Amino acid sequence: MIYPISGALHVGTGMGESVADYKRWNVPKVVFVEADERRCNRLQETIKNHDNWTAYCEVLSNKSGETIFYRANNINESGLLEPETLTPLWQNLKTLEQQKRNAINIEFFLERIKDNLHPTSINWVEIDCLPSMLILQGAGTAIENWDVVIGRVVPDDTIASKRGDLGKSALDSFMAKLGFLSVAQDVERNSSIAKILYVRKWKNQSDVQLRLHQAERQRQLDVLLQRADRLSEHLEKQKSETERLRGERDDQVEQLEESRSQIEKMSAEVDQKQRLLERHQTEIESVRRERDGLRKDLTNAEEAVKLSKKQLLLHNSDLENLRGKYKKLTELYETQQETLRQLRTKLLIASKYAHQLQMDKELLPTGTVREKGKTGSAGRKQTIKRDSDAN
Repeated sequence: MIYPISGALHVGTGMGESVADYKRWNVPKVVFVEADERRCNRLQETIKNHDNWTAYCEVLSNKSGETIFYRANNINESGLLEPETLTPLWQNLKTLEQQKRNAINIEFFLERIKDNLHPTSINWVEIDCLPSMLILQGAGTAIENWDVVIGRVVPDDTIASKRGDLGKSALDSFMAKLGFLSVAQDVERNSSIAKILYVRKWKNQSDVQLRLHQAERQRQLDVLLQRADRLSEHLEKQKSETERLRGERDDQVEQLEESRSQIEKMSAEVDQKQRLLERHQTEIESVRRERDGLRKDLTNAEEAVKLSKKQLLLHNSDLENLRGKYKKLTELYETQQETLRQLRTKLLIASKYAHQLQMDKELLPTGTVREKGKTGSAGRKQTIKRDSDAN
């Protein structure tokens, strides 16, 4: 390797793809800087078994102080750049959250961690976020120790015109002033984003060394191109997968619309059933009221029946008493009738007897009247007695 890596600084670790590269290159010392705390925690867990590899959760900028950190819906594009700036590259990219964070520059950061890794040990630096130029502007004197710098840019200056520190031309000019030359460009999955490889220009090299360096740079370029080819192949696979997912999404959207239609239909049926249920509830309440009224009427009727039964019992008792009285009166009447018949018979006999006496009195002479009367009286008494016995 034309520029052996004694120590590397990697800013913006993304999903941690760079870890594998540093491991393959047997880099002895690596400092990772990631602003997203969740990613930083995962990165620290990933590299915990590598000696002299450390990860810090920091926001780096061109100067120290408070700044805005933008969380994007594409987590790879979270950073100091407002996501909407890249809308021409990602149509649906947008800001989810703006966080006020304390930022520091690279020079101050390396000075702060010098007990773990001295700034002079770092000769490779990769700024894997946008805008990389903004962060490199805070390198200060630390950049004097660097041999290789990789910066992330928007190659198309027409797209990058929204910000002066976003495009490749601006970064080329900035790095040239610091003695670095652009030697390679690695296009990302999104072809509108690229990583630019810068190496330090050495003025006092021999032609042989220069050719060796050029050959090594060409080899590195070939490696980068191979990597680009692999990335392009991966991108094609991703595009194919994206198309497949898009088709699945369309199917799911269609199913969702059908489900929504069914839900609306079911909601209408539910509303209709609810209205029907309310009508039934009203009818049930009416029936309940009628039932309660009938129960009340039934209770009153039962009470009336009980009262009628009591009255009937009283009437029956009175009727029995009347029947007893009637029977006694009948017996008394019959007794009185019998007595009356007897009296009539006796009266008739007495009347006949009196009539007989009158006739006998008229027929007898005056002197014989008493004896005849006596005799006749005795005879009449016997006659009355016989008649009475006969009766």
